Amino acid sequence: MGKKGKKFKKTAAAPKDGESNSRRPPPGTTASEVFNKKLNLPTPEMGWGHELLDAERAFKHDKTSVKCAIRLAHAHRTMRHWDELKHVSTAGLSLLSSAAAVSDSVSDIDTQQRDQLKECLMDAEYHLSIQTFINDDEDNGMVKTMLQDAKHGKLDLDTSLIDHDNFSDLNALQYAAIMGDVRFLEKLISLGAAIDYTDATQQSKGLRKNVENNSNNNNNNNKQETKPVGATALTLAVMTLACDRIASKRFGLSSGGMMDGIRACAVTLVRLGAKVDVTLRLSNNKNALSEISVLAKELKVVNKTVKEMAVLSEEKELIDAIEEMETSDEERIKLAYCRCGSRLPWSQCHYSERRNDHPYHTEGKCNKQRADFRFSPVGPCQCQNTKKEYFRCCWDDTKVYFMCDTTGEIHGYMKMPTNPMMTAAASVLQKRENAGANTLLEDNMVGQGSADERKVQVCQMLRNGGFQMMTSMDSPKSKLSEWDGEVYAGVIERLDDWFMWKDVHYILAKPELLKRTKEWNDALEQYA
Repeated sequence: MGKKGKKFKKTAAAPKDGESNSRRPPPGTTASEVFNKKLNLPTPEMGWGHELLDAERAFKHDKTSVKCAIRLAHAHRTMRHWDELKHVSTAGLSLLSSAAAVSDSVSDIDTQQRDQLKECLMDAEYHLSIQTFINDDEDNGMVKTMLQDAKHGKLDLDTSLIDHDNFSDLNALQYAAIMGDVRFLEKLISLGAAIDYTDATQQSKGLRKNVENNSNNNNNNNKQETKPVGATALTLAVMTLACDRIASKRFGLSSGGMMDGIRACAVTLVRLGAKVDVTLRLSNNKNALSEISVLAKELKVVNKTVKEMAVLSEEKELIDAIEEMETSDEERIKLAYCRCGSRLPWSQCHYSERRNDHPYHTEGKCNKQRADFRFSPVGPCQCQNTKKEYFRCCWDDTKVYFMCDTTGEIHGYMKMPTNPMMTAAASVLQKRENAGANTLLEDNMVGQGSADERKVQVCQMLRNGGFQMMTSMDSPKSKLSEWDGEVYAGVIERLDDWFMWKDVHYILAKPELLKRTKEWNDALEQYA
């Protein structure tokens, strides 16, 4: 069964504010860049994603090293992992305190290390102090449960709905954006939420139902309507900013600090690559409109694109972000944030050109004029054989996954490695095909006939370039490429109930796996 969405009822108050202006970096930069420039930290050659993995291994290997703790703290700070940053900064300061207790003097290096760790700890505590639904327990951990299920691939965030005072049928990302909870929004995107998702058909049906319900039940002053047809999370956020700005100028009304959070959500969505040509459309039935939609109509915010509403909002940071991202498709792809929540461009985060990584974007499946970005590196791995995040599991595999941000559809393609083994295998297969032989797949890899006949066909295929082809397309974690193809085929020939051995992604139950391991080792002894 595929993962499904759920409907949640959220009753907790919205975050009171987002990141305050005093803590927000200058336009065109990220907080990580400001921090790293202060400490003179260059972007690692392999990107911060791989630097984090290396720093974790180093600290795990030597948990008494302050230097390793600081390296890991810098990586967590750059990647905006506030809980982890607090933990490792505290551990580093504890190591320094223990060292100072047995030493008569404190060196300048110790002082610098302590200052860096203290600054990391203060930064972590500041961000963790911002009110967010992620840490909210007023709804019996509803959001925590949602995020946990999404992390394990059990929940479709795009079709999971949360009730809102003004709009019904908001999905989780749209709810986070209109409530101004940027940490919740970034967490949802990191787990695979599509930034431009909208279901026009579902919304259209919901609108008619909502009109009927509101006409019969109009006891509340602030009516709830179905979200505007075709509205994305960014559309709703910018609409709110525009209405607030115009209302404050005309009537002296303003939502105050909440706008900081909504602004942060809007800017983040733009820098992730969200569409800014989506038009806000509201129902013509005034009886079906909520307070904010009535205000939007009165202020003539409707029938305008996100870009046009951003101008009305007079939010310079938002307008600048749109202008930078919409300069060209190439510029948008180059500047787009990685989906992990670091607010770093892909080339500085989880994509490394130096490692010859798989590309982080491809031609759009839903819209060929707009690139699809790679599925979030910290989202659940699509292999579904582990509970690991994508980057720590199959990130380097030959099959690469991308996501359409409009539909949420995940699609992938096989990237053929160009190593010598692959070239040799392809050459052998081409010669066989030119000689009239069938191709690899037509050569009955699954096969027709009895099990013994299929075994003969598979072993023949393996000896004629198939083993090199198979291992070249396998996971980088596999060690089969180091094996001898002749030995591999010879072992299969000696198995009564034959199978092809894999050394990654075991999907068998442990008793069955142990049984198969014994059978393979016995056949190997016979071959030897």
